[in-house]
Amino acid sequence: AGHGELVQTQTGEWYLAHLASRPFTPERRCIHGRETCLQRVEWSTDGWLRLVGGGHHPREAWPAPAGLLAAPFSSRSERDEFGGETLGPEWHSLRVPIDPAWASTTERPGWLRLRGRDSLHSLHEQSLVARRLRGARMRGETRLEFRPTHFTQSAGLVCWYDTRHHYYLRVTHEDGIGSILGIVFTDQGRYDELERGRLVVEGWPVVHLCADIDGAHVRFGASCDGTRWTEVGPALD
Repeated sequence: AGHGELVQTQTGEWYLAHLASRPFTPERRCIHGRETCLQRVEWSTDGWLRLVGGGHHPREAWPAPAGLLAAPFSSRSERDEFGGETLGPEWHSLRVPIDPAWASTTERPGWLRLRGRDSLHSLHEQSLVARRLRGARMRGETRLEFRPTHFTQSAGLVCWYDTRHHYYLRVTHEDGIGSILGIVFTDQGRYDELERGRLVVEGWPVVHLCADIDGAHVRFGASCDGTRWTEVGPALD
């Protein structure tokens, strides 16, 4: 925990708003990234600021500030059919706002049309949209329609930790075969490809992709119909 800022409420209570992460592996993986937390604090008789209840570590839960009206966010569906004119606020991009010029929900209603730009290793203009993990165990699925004609073209499902660490289940093109599906990954900034689990998906009208996260591991899968799934690659860190 760290990077805090003090705030006094209308009723006179003091709180520390701070960033934190919750590692749950010996290597201190924090797959939820940075989270925002509140700790109630008080001024001691000797003029120092202390956590209410003492100690030096943040608590996972506190009663809500007294006398303030709740301002809940509207609930968001776990499924998005991309039927609106724009993406909802639960969707995120890297470094720049999502722009209809490269991420459109209106050109083909019911689909999110992405126009490829820089690679995932770029620090400038990737065509990536993502949702933050909300738990240590979850499943993400998407349906992809893509016809690559060159090995430099790819699209798929990314499990993104940061620019130097991510897994990418992607469809691309291989000469003499056509469309293939496999996992590429970046670890400490180094790019590599997994040979295990590659699938030929040439002729599939659509490709369904999934990522199953179970604590410290993720497993990828693919399907031509969204019902019968084939595991792609091994369990990954």
